[in-house]
Order: sequence, then structure tokens, then C-alpha cells
Amino acid sequence: MADPFTVLIVGGGGREHAMGWSFSRDPRIRKIWFAPGNAGTSKVGTNLSLAATDVQGIAKWAEKERPGLVVVGPEAPLCAG
Repeated sequence: MADPFTVLIVGGGGREHAMGWSFSRDPRIRKIWFAPGNAGTSKVGTNLSLAATDVQGIAKWAEKERPGLVVVGPEAPLCAG
């Protein structure tokens, strides 16, 4: 079962960093992952070695880790599926 207080943020830009920072301020959020993230996101969560457009890799990772929420920042991954 997914932990409702874990978040995966797809992307590695300033938008994703801002979202992660906002989530990190909520004491209910236990874990934040970024795919792939950047230097700033590593300060508020865990960066994954997955490209934002690696739909299959992200799906496989999410099936295993079961984040409660997935937020996609950039448009390219949304278009890719």
C-alpha cells in the first residue's frame, strides 16, 4: 500500500525544487524523491538516477517504492506518458 505521506517529483528544474521545498515544510511529509532532481533538490529530498523522460524507469521505481503522490513538473514527461 502506498504511504500517503511520500512524494515523487518528476523533473529537475527550479519549479520542481520549489515544489519540493514546499512539501518539505509540511511535517506530515516523510519522504521526497526527485527524478532526476538537481543540486538544490538534494537538500530537501533524495535525487534518483532517472531521467524525467524515462517513463518506464519511473513507473518501475514507483511500483516498488509506492509513493503516495507523484507530481510531474515539466511538460515533456507528461507528453511521453
